Amino acid sequence: IRGIRSKIGNNECLLCCVDFLFNLVETLVRFFNKYAYVQASLLAPD
Repeated sequence: IRGIRSKIGNNECLLCCVDFLFNLVETLVRFFNKYAYVQASLLAPD
């Protein structure tokens, strides 16, 4: 994000939106990854 900041300049709003979207994607990936393991363990044959 810091590298993007120097390219964007003073447009803090755009930087904030990009940061929010990256954090949202990261949170969703962690959530689905966590529950993929739970789902796999529940559906795994004995």
